[in-house]
Amino acid sequence: MTQGIAGGEVKINDVLIAVVPNSILRKHGRGETKVHTQSSGNGNVDTVHYVDEESSKSMFKFSMLATETNILLIDEWKKNVGLNTISYSAGNIYETYEQMSIVNDPEYPDSSDAKIEIEFQGRPLVA
Repeated sequence: MTQGIAGGEVKINDVLIAVVPNSILRKHGRGETKVHTQSSGNGNVDTVHYVDEESSKSMFKFSMLATETNILLIDEWKKNVGLNTISYSAGNIYETYEQMSIVNDPEYPDSSDAKIEIEFQGRPLVA
């Protein structure tokens, strides 16, 4: 039997954070691979593979409920450009994302079921 990944623990700057269940989305930042072709004539085609360094950044996205406490936390993280550290653990998975910044401009809805979407980007995942 294989255990699925859900309900992971999130800490930002060593503070345990409550997130909306099933809203966490992670990208390790290994970079996209671009594949190009080149022709050497007579129908011969070779492929050339490049790692796109520009896409080599991690991403950590989640939603939080719109509470006064969460809005204050988000505002503080937004000010910490390049200085946030996110720790994520679920089962036997432990990941650390460093030099993270909130890249979106969070919207703060005013309703009883309001959720705030937060997206961080930064250095590739620390292995």
